[in-house]
Amino acid sequence: MHQIRNCTLGNGGHAAFASIMWSPPLNSYDDGRKGNFQDCLSQVACDVFLVYGQDDPWCKPAFAKNMLKALEERRKDFSAVHRYVEISNAGHCPNHEAPQAVGHLVQSWVGAKDRSKEQLSLIGTTASTTSRQQQQHHKTFREEWGEHSIFEYDREDIKLGWVDRFVTSFM
Repeated sequence: MHQIRNCTLGNGGHAAFASIMWSPPLNSYDDGRKGNFQDCLSQVACDVFLVYGQDDPWCKPAFAKNMLKALEERRKDFSAVHRYVEISNAGHCPNHEAPQAVGHLVQSWVGAKDRSKEQLSLIGTTASTTSRQQQQHHKTFREEWGEHSIFEYDREDIKLGWVDRFVTSFM
């Protein structure tokens, strides 16, 4: 309960909390069948853009890694793209906590004719290395309350701590 309440204390916290509380539930399939979240992801036929806050206390990189795995297992005839970025100094609701960074990402994503990694640079410059520890290129945005940087990773470059590795073994 304290974690949920604490989220409302930060900048944009009340708006973020309200938008989460009043959003509709997941509809599994058009024909009414229910499936788990990974099943639903494997049926998504459009491009998918995952934007995570690096300081999110609940949705850890382990969840993104599992989501990316499900997206990679989609039917090949979908020919859809999926991308994953993290925003520094942002938690569970980066759209409220880092609106300029998220705005840049959404504008780049929506306006792109080709969303493949080779064609669309979401972070402003092309990284010379892909390893999370070696990633040096990023784009930074300044809000009144702090600075936010954007980093993009491939699924295999998302590093997990031992607790996350243990937890995801049950997912």
